[in-house]
Amino acid sequence: MRASGIILHITSLPSPHGVGTLGREAREFADFLRRAGQKYWQILPLGPTGYGDSPYQTDSAFAGNPYLIDLEQLITDGLLTREEVDAVSFGDDPAQTDYGALYAGRFDLLRRACERGWDKERENVDAFYRENESWLRSYALYTAAKRHFGMRPWIEWEDEDLRLRRSEEVLRRYEELLAEDIRFCIFTQYLFFRQWNALRAYIREQGIRTTVMYDMAHVLGLIGDHFQKPFEEGAEIVTGSTHKTFFGPQRGVIGVNWKQEDLKWGLWETIETRAFPGSVSNHHLGTLLGQLMAAYEMNAFKDEYQKAVVENAKSFAASLKAEGLDVAGDPAAGYTETHQVIVRVGYSHGPEVAKRLEENNIVCNYQATPEEEGFTASGALRMGVNEMTRFGFGKEEFAKLAHLIADCVLRNADVKEEAARLREGYTEMHYCFSDAETDAMLNTFAAATGI
Repeated sequence: MRASGIILHITSLPSPHGVGTLGREAREFADFLRRAGQKYWQILPLGPTGYGDSPYQTDSAFAGNPYLIDLEQLITDGLLTREEVDAVSFGDDPAQTDYGALYAGRFDLLRRACERGWDKERENVDAFYRENESWLRSYALYTAAKRHFGMRPWIEWEDEDLRLRRSEEVLRRYEELLAEDIRFCIFTQYLFFRQWNALRAYIREQGIRTTVMYDMAHVLGLIGDHFQKPFEEGAEIVTGSTHKTFFGPQRGVIGVNWKQEDLKWGLWETIETRAFPGSVSNHHLGTLLGQLMAAYEMNAFKDEYQKAVVENAKSFAASLKAEGLDVAGDPAAGYTETHQVIVRVGYSHGPEVAKRLEENNIVCNYQATPEEEGFTASGALRMGVNEMTRFGFGKEEFAKLAHLIADCVLRNADVKEEAARLREGYTEMHYCFSDAETDAMLNTFAAATGI
């Protein structure tokens, strides 16, 4: 059966309180979809966002974003008053989200709601905590400790015993010390999931099928313990590109988290018939064997590769910042959670600076920031560390590269020969099989398949 739907993230819904929420406007949009004959509503990840407020960069695989809690519902629940909510400014332009104003105003309101609701909702909150303790205890302690240590990244917290979670005694000591902030985190998660579950129930009543799809185009190769596990986090469909962080030739990947007996298995069968060999004309069969071997290598080396990529990206970002460049991102999170580092170079100057770097043997992309209207106004550079990580670069090498980039960008220096010399020393690919290992695996595969 053919069906259609719409992608619209919760934050894009209209709201008098700065950003779309899980409240009345979300239900009205579901009503609109039903009247329009739509069967699917696709949204983006719902986790708590950090600097830049991207739903693709969150600090928890399980928690919900407090920004999405509907304040009108909290007034109805008796946890806030109309006067308290109306007294807060959420920005001057209703067509734009002012995340600075949102951060400044919303959390004070949620703390008031917690003060009034903790005892009133205690039985329900306790039941929620017991059901989610496997992740909520650690997350609540982490958020409280991060606030306690000045919002700095955990690797800079003074107490090494807490950083390394050396004992249950240490955790309990901080849980006692930070009890108020921990309680606040637990209560906001309770509010989020109460509203989220109510919205999901309402949508089911409208006959709208919710399907969570995650496009991992650039970060497919980082699926794992060091970044995200989308299927474990609730995604049902994952799409991605190879040849970026994932090894191998240029191909696309689609995966689902369904079994043949599941209700949505028919959607997977539809995807299969459309994607290959149906409407896609250039499926390049000759690259499939290369992609198979790349997948073997990814499975064999993913843990050490992913760890190195994320650590190198954070170190590279810190080095660029130390050299005087304007690095985008949350310093408390090491500026990045992936392989990419963003450097601002001034409104519309991205193409010019990227060209200058390329002329000096340093290739990167220019990038528009969220404040800029499009690529014609690009004011930033986007740099990924994954390729040179595979060629053996570590923190020291990326620090040298950061120095060359700063010389070129800030001082207009000619660094082409120095960049070439730096690159010449790293020509051997890492995180891959030797020729002998590859031959052995191909022979095993051939024997198993009879080819």
